Amino acid sequence: MESHICSSAAEAIEHSCVLKPDLIVSDLILRDMSAIEAGCQIRNLLPDCAVLFYSGAVLNRTLEDSESQIAIGKALLQLAATAARAQRMYLIRT
Repeated sequence: MESHICSSAAEAIEHSCVLKPDLIVSDLILRDMSAIEAGCQIRNLLPDCAVLFYSGAVLNRTLEDSESQIAIGKALLQLAATAARAQRMYLIRT
């Protein structure tokens, strides 16, 4: 597995063309553009690349406590823990 950490969306788009990642893990809040916009641009270049967004921002809403939500939340927290620096995009090629 190969990975690359990008500090901006523009850098991630540029490196995606070279690295051709299978997966991108991105904070929703980026410095230079919307992470969703950057993800869409990368998907246009690499349609088979999966994009996973996460956020360190706290939302003021209550989620129902169901077993499936807890299991999904734990899995996402484990993945986000490896990508904990805010405002980054992680390109991963398996």
